[in-house]
Amino acid sequence: RKDLLYLGTETGFYLSFDGGKRWRLFQLNLPLTPITDLKVHRHDLVASTAGRSFWILDDLSAFRQWTDATEATDVRLFSPREAYRTQAFASGFGGGTRARAGANPPNGAIIDFWLGKVPEGDVVVEILDNGRVIRTYGTKRPEATAPPSLEPPTSPLTVKAGLNRLVWNVRHDQVVPVPGLFVFNSLQGRQALPGQYQVRLVAGGKTLTAPLTVRLDPRVSTPLTELSAQDALTARVESELNEIHRAVIRLRHVRSQIEDLLARTKSTEGGDAIEKSGKAVIAKLDALEEALVQKRAVDGQTVINFPMRLNELYLYLRSAIDASDLGTTNGQLDRLADLSEQWQRHRATLRSTLDDELGAFNQLVRARNVPAVIVR
Repeated sequence: RKDLLYLGTETGFYLSFDGGKRWRLFQLNLPLTPITDLKVHRHDLVASTAGRSFWILDDLSAFRQWTDATEATDVRLFSPREAYRTQAFASGFGGGTRARAGANPPNGAIIDFWLGKVPEGDVVVEILDNGRVIRTYGTKRPEATAPPSLEPPTSPLTVKAGLNRLVWNVRHDQVVPVPGLFVFNSLQGRQALPGQYQVRLVAGGKTLTAPLTVRLDPRVSTPLTELSAQDALTARVESELNEIHRAVIRLRHVRSQIEDLLARTKSTEGGDAIEKSGKAVIAKLDALEEALVQKRAVDGQTVINFPMRLNELYLYLRSAIDASDLGTTNGQLDRLADLSEQWQRHRATLRSTLDDELGAFNQLVRARNVPAVIVR
């Protein structure tokens, strides 16, 4: 774009979108210091200063698409530049970060959008893969009194009037969390494959889309077919892990209702039979939860005191697969087969408990005209 100009002066940094007819101060967090040189390197703007080191403005995509009409629009989504799928690690290995060290650019796809004002409704940004939503960001926060969700949570999004920037870390939605449950491994979603994606912005009654290309780290030589097989394996692990966490949420919901019902029928006619049946169901649910998740661990230190449960074994396997760009191994496939066999046994026990034992309990409750327990 030839009419986009940058100007560094003794007293500030300026931008022009009309070939120099009008200049705008664009200082941001750059110190007020003489700018001695400017250079556009690919998609970034590099500025050297007199005495304050050099500074980099990451990603000029939005400025290259900016027009005078942009500020008069209610909503605009800028086409993002290509992103790279990389294995990124936090800086400061060994503990802490250096106070004088610069910040690396964000790892992932930079998505810029304009809001003339903050809309009254929810603002949602979605990442689509062949029309299927794989990641959702939104401004709406779940209500504190809402029941635990059985779906992956929406990633938080904060917006303001003006230019907004979101960084998608090239990952799918996270694993369904169990409220209050500490896990030692990460619940973040698996890496997205290199390929063509779409960004969808829903705000102020408008829906806008833009294409997004994700490229493979150029240092990785693994064929896409092997990465696809790795992705499919990780997806299987995540799917079964989500089943486990949903099962725990459901059984907790059932147990809570039974405990409430036992409290309501205590000391009533026929209450002893209801209590005996209800406690038997609760005992089975407790045993199942104990096999699926470790409730006693509360932080990164107490995990060493208690054995890992099935969900942590799945999480460990998933992290081992996802942290590599080398494809799958026979050991990973065998380990998933072992874990799947364990999960199938527990799932059958849960189904039997909810269908048979809970069914008999509800029948006993109905015979005494007490509202039954509902499975979500």
